[in-house]
Amino acid sequence: MSERLSEQSIPTTDVLRRTIVGSHLAELPKELIAYLDEHYPVIGVLSVFEVPDDGPAPYAIRQEWVGLSLPVRCRNLDNDGYPVLGVEGLVALENAGRINGLLWWETKYREKRARAGGRKPDFPEVLACFDFLTFSERYARFEPSSNE
Repeated sequence: MSERLSEQSIPTTDVLRRTIVGSHLAELPKELIAYLDEHYPVIGVLSVFEVPDDGPAPYAIRQEWVGLSLPVRCRNLDNDGYPVLGVEGLVALENAGRINGLLWWETKYREKRARAGGRKPDFPEVLACFDFLTFSERYARFEPSSNE
Protein backbone atom coordinates (compact mmCIF):
# COMPACT_ATOMS: atom_id res chain seq x y z
CA MET A 1 0.00 0.00 0.00
CA SER A 2 1.32 3.39 -0.88
CA GLU A 3 -0.30 5.40 1.90
CA ARG A 4 -0.69 4.66 5.59
CA LEU A 5 -4.24 4.08 6.78
CA SER A 6 -5.27 6.85 9.14
CA GLU A 7 -8.24 8.95 10.12
CA GLN A 8 -7.03 11.64 7.73
CA SER A 9 -7.01 9.21 4.78
CA ILE A 10 -10.69 8.28 5.15
CA PRO A 11 -12.92 10.36 2.86
CA THR A 12 -15.46 12.61 4.57
CA THR A 13 -17.45 13.94 1.66
CA ASP A 14 -20.89 15.35 2.38
CA VAL A 15 -22.59 12.35 0.80
CA LEU A 16 -20.51 9.87 2.79
CA ARG A 17 -21.00 11.92 5.96
CA ARG A 18 -24.81 11.86 5.59
CA THR A 19 -24.77 8.13 4.82
CA ILE A 20 -22.70 7.32 7.90
CA VAL A 21 -24.66 9.52 10.27
CA GLY A 22 -27.91 7.92 9.12
CA SER A 23 -26.68 4.35 9.41
CA HIS A 24 -26.75 1.79 12.16
CA LEU A 25 -23.23 0.96 13.33
CA ALA A 26 -23.46 -2.74 12.45
CA GLU A 27 -24.30 -1.78 8.89
CA LEU A 28 -21.44 0.39 7.71
CA PRO A 29 -22.28 2.43 4.62
CA LYS A 30 -21.53 0.75 1.31
CA GLU A 31 -19.55 3.80 0.18
CA LEU A 32 -17.24 3.55 3.17
CA ILE A 33 -16.76 -0.20 2.84
CA ALA A 34 -16.06 0.21 -0.90
CA TYR A 35 -13.47 2.91 -0.20
CA LEU A 36 -11.73 0.85 2.47
CA ASP A 37 -11.80 -2.31 0.34
CA GLU A 38 -10.36 -0.45 -2.65
CA HIS A 39 -7.59 1.42 -0.84
CA TYR A 40 -7.02 -0.77 2.22
CA PRO A 41 -8.21 -4.29 1.46
CA VAL A 42 -8.52 -6.82 4.26
CA ILE A 43 -5.20 -8.68 4.42
CA GLY A 44 -6.34 -11.23 6.97
CA VAL A 45 -8.50 -12.06 9.95
CA LEU A 46 -7.54 -11.88 13.59
CA SER A 47 -9.15 -14.42 15.91
CA VAL A 48 -9.04 -13.44 19.57
CA PHE A 49 -8.56 -16.58 21.69
CA GLU A 50 -7.63 -15.11 25.07
CA VAL A 51 -8.52 -12.02 27.12
CA PRO A 52 -6.11 -9.21 26.19
CA ASP A 53 -3.90 -8.45 29.18
CA ASP A 54 -3.36 -4.81 28.38
CA GLY A 55 -5.20 -1.75 27.18
CA PRO A 56 -7.45 0.89 28.69
CA ALA A 57 -10.56 -1.26 29.11
CA PRO A 58 -11.50 -3.05 32.34
CA TYR A 59 -11.07 -6.84 32.33
CA ALA A 60 -14.80 -7.54 31.81
CA ILE A 61 -14.78 -5.34 28.68
CA ARG A 62 -11.57 -6.88 27.31
CA GLN A 63 -13.16 -10.29 27.86
CA GLU A 64 -15.82 -9.46 25.27
CA TRP A 65 -13.24 -9.68 22.46
CA VAL A 66 -12.67 -13.42 23.05
CA GLY A 67 -14.10 -15.54 20.25
CA LEU A 68 -14.43 -12.68 17.77
CA SER A 69 -12.88 -12.60 14.31
CA LEU A 70 -11.71 -9.15 13.28
CA PRO A 71 -10.62 -7.85 9.86
CA VAL A 72 -7.05 -6.60 9.53
CA ARG A 73 -6.38 -4.00 6.82
CA CYS A 74 -2.75 -3.11 7.48
CA ARG A 75 0.33 -4.35 9.27
CA ASN A 76 1.63 -2.73 12.43
CA LEU A 77 5.30 -1.93 12.09
CA ASP A 78 5.61 -0.46 15.59
CA ASN A 79 5.13 -3.56 17.76
CA ASP A 80 4.12 -7.21 17.77
CA GLY A 81 0.40 -6.55 17.44
CA TYR A 82 -2.15 -6.42 14.68
CA PRO A 83 -4.14 -3.22 14.19
CA VAL A 84 -7.90 -3.37 13.70
CA LEU A 85 -9.90 -0.31 12.79
CA GLY A 86 -11.88 0.67 15.87
CA VAL A 87 -15.10 1.02 13.90
CA GLU A 88 -14.75 -2.52 12.53
CA GLY A 89 -14.04 -3.80 16.03
CA LEU A 90 -17.22 -2.10 17.26
CA VAL A 91 -19.19 -3.64 14.42
CA ALA A 92 -17.88 -7.09 15.44
CA LEU A 93 -18.88 -6.46 19.07
CA GLU A 94 -22.34 -5.33 18.04
CA ASN A 95 -22.90 -8.22 15.62
CA ALA A 96 -21.90 -10.66 18.38
CA GLY A 97 -24.32 -9.04 20.84
CA ARG A 98 -21.48 -7.87 23.10
CA ILE A 99 -23.32 -4.70 24.06
CA ASN A 100 -21.31 -3.88 27.21
CA GLY A 101 -18.07 -3.82 25.22
CA LEU A 102 -19.70 -1.88 22.42
CA LEU A 103 -21.05 0.81 24.75
CA TRP A 104 -17.77 1.09 26.68
CA TRP A 105 -15.72 1.61 23.49
CA GLU A 106 -18.26 4.00 21.95
CA THR A 107 -18.06 6.12 25.12
CA LYS A 108 -14.27 5.96 25.09
CA TYR A 109 -14.12 7.17 21.48
CA ARG A 110 -16.65 9.93 22.18
CA GLU A 111 -14.55 11.15 25.13
CA LYS A 112 -11.38 11.01 23.06
CA ARG A 113 -13.01 13.02 20.30
CA ALA A 114 -14.19 15.64 22.83
CA ARG A 115 -10.65 15.92 24.27
CA ALA A 116 -9.26 16.49 20.78
CA GLY A 117 -10.44 20.06 21.13
CA GLY A 118 -12.86 20.27 18.27
CA ARG A 119 -10.63 18.58 15.74
CA LYS A 120 -12.81 17.74 12.74
CA PRO A 121 -16.00 19.14 14.30
CA ASP A 122 -18.13 17.77 11.45
CA PHE A 123 -16.55 14.34 11.72
CA PRO A 124 -19.42 11.84 12.07
CA GLU A 125 -19.54 10.00 15.38
CA VAL A 126 -19.00 6.58 13.85
CA LEU A 127 -15.87 7.81 12.07
CA ALA A 128 -14.50 8.93 15.40
CA CYS A 129 -13.82 5.22 15.77
CA PHE A 130 -11.16 5.27 13.06
CA ASP A 131 -8.50 4.83 15.67
CA PHE A 132 -6.79 1.48 15.85
CA LEU A 133 -7.25 -1.27 18.37
CA THR A 134 -4.06 -3.34 18.55
CA PHE A 135 -4.18 -7.02 19.42
CA SER A 136 -1.01 -8.88 20.40
CA GLU A 137 -0.02 -12.30 19.11
CA ARG A 138 -0.13 -13.42 22.76
CA TYR A 139 -3.92 -13.53 22.65
CA ALA A 140 -4.94 -13.35 18.99
CA ARG A 141 -4.12 -15.46 15.94
CA PHE A 142 -3.65 -13.84 12.54
CA GLU A 143 -4.67 -15.71 9.42
CA PRO A 144 -3.71 -14.02 6.15
CA SER A 145 -6.25 -13.75 3.35
CA SER A 146 -5.80 -16.17 0.49
CA ASN A 147 -4.69 -13.29 -1.76
CA GLU A 148 -1.93 -12.19 0.64
